[in-house]
Amino acid sequence: MDRLFHYPNSLLVKAIGQDRFITGTATIVEGLQCRELNKQLFFKLLDIILLELFPELGEEGGEESGGGEGEGGGERVIKKS
Repeated sequence: MDRLFHYPNSLLVKAIGQDRFITGTATIVEGLQCRELNKQLFFKLLDIILLELFPELGEEGGEESGGGEGEGGGERVIKKS
């Protein structure tokens, strides 16, 4: 943690100033200590990752996707809530 606060050549430190950098970094680190917020953040990131890997999970529509017998008929689509 101390390494983060004492990195003098950071472009961000030069842009916003050392005092604002230290205050902002401490605020972010403090916010990440909240168990409930971390849980929400984790689930939100997991949701984003799953939708990127499996875009069909986010599709709106009926219970089953269309298509003939040989083209994925009968596949279930999970609706995003």
